[in-house]
This record gives sequence, C-alpha cells and structure tokens, in this order.
Amino acid sequence: MKKIIFLNLIAILALFTGCREEIPEYSGTSGIYFAMSKTKGGLDDSKLDYTNNTSLPFAVFDKEDSILIVRVKIIGETVPHDREVFIEVVPEKSTAIAGEDYEPLQEKYYVKANEIYAQIPIHFYKKSSLKDNERTLQLQLKESKDFNLPMPYWLAPNSSDKTGIDVIHHTISISDKWVKLPGFNEYFLGPYSEKKNRLICEQFNLTLLDFLEPMSTVKIKTLGIKFDQYLKEMEAKGQTIYEDYRDSEGNLVKMTAGEGIQY
Repeated sequence: MKKIIFLNLIAILALFTGCREEIPEYSGTSGIYFAMSKTKGGLDDSKLDYTNNTSLPFAVFDKEDSILIVRVKIIGETVPHDREVFIEVVPEKSTAIAGEDYEPLQEKYYVKANEIYAQIPIHFYKKSSLKDNERTLQLQLKESKDFNLPMPYWLAPNSSDKTGIDVIHHTISISDKWVKLPGFNEYFLGPYSEKKNRLICEQFNLTLLDFLEPMSTVKIKTLGIKFDQYLKEMEAKGQTIYEDYRDSEGNLVKMTAGEGIQY
C-alpha cells in the first residue's frame, strides 16, 4: 500500500512539474499598449474588455472641466526604476484644440519603478464653442528606449473577434451634447436618438448620467418593456411619437423600442 501511495505522489508531482514547464513566459522586448476598458472610466481589468475610444460627455456632468486618466500597460516584467513613455497627438485624426479644449500633453510620461501601468491625466475644458458639438483627440504611443510596440492589436480571451482592438491608438471624444453612452443598449431600447434618450429620461425619472455605464440585462430589458408600453399607450390615444428624422423616402419614422424586449 505504501508503495502504491508513493508512486501516486510521484505521478502527481510529475504532472504539476509538467504543467509548470508548459506555461510560456514572456522574454522579449518590453512593450506598452493602451489598456482602457469600456467600463469604470477605462480603468477596469475585470473583463479585459479593452476599447480604442473613450467618450467624455460634459452634458452628463455639471462642471466646466474634467481630468481623464488614460492608462498605459506594460508587456514584460517590472523593473526597479522609472521608464519613459512617449505619446503624441495624431493631428489628422483630431479636431480638439490644444490649449483650448485640453491642456497640451507633456513631453514624456513614466511607468514608475515596479509598476505595470502609467496613469496619464489629460485635462479637458468645457468651452462655449463646444455647445451642441463634439470634438476628438486621437493619441498614439511611440517607441522609446524603454519600450517597443510589439502588440498593435488586442484580442480578448475567448472572443470570436479575429480583427482585434487597436491598442496603439486611442481616440477621446469630448462633447457638450447628448450622445449615445454605453448604458443605451439598442437591442432593448431601439435605434439611438437624442429625442428618444431625453424622452426615456423624462418618463422614467432618469438622467444622462444613468447611461454612463452598461446596465444589467434585467434592468435594461425592464426599461425597454416599460418604454414600449408607453409608446403603445400614446399611439392608442392618437398621439403617436415619431423620431426627429425621416427615412430615405422622406417619411416620418415611428419611435420604437428594441427587438430584445419580447414579452
């Protein structure tokens, strides 16, 4: 019996040893990429749902300026000293004006010693010229003596996406108008329009801030069902609600909820 137990322990030990040997370790050049998530202001790694664009809608917040933290992540090991990170604006892809819409970028930023992220604050301003408008600022990572750019695209684990997300460039959209936010799920609420978004907020005591992050499936489906019921009630009264745009043939477009409600 002791011999059998001893042999089993050897087999288990060999199994774990074999597993450790199969785990690949990164041994190439240190690299960097934009690690901005779709949720929690871009600083959430729980889902690894990286995105190459971030929206900063001033219409959501009652303030004149805002600081957006743009996060860069390293590829490779941490080191006991600071490392340089270079970022530049892509002029042909940007409409935001340095010194007016945002504070000009620094010459360089740093990944601090023993850290895996560089937190880069960009100060944006809400100017009167931004009213009912939207502007963009596209950033691009540059190679430095400390970092290369070995991963231009991010493929999420277990994703069917074969194209990937561009993580060398990141586009920030600033606006002072109602825009479609992550919480507005068209599958349940139907095609986005500012008129529809305002109507939903008005009828169900919500604000644009409630749409800043994705809602749970139960919550957004319930909202979609209630909105559909409201639209049908208004139509039954002879007060059909239409969108503020027309179709390709010039006809009024009736406002609807999304196909995902099905109740």
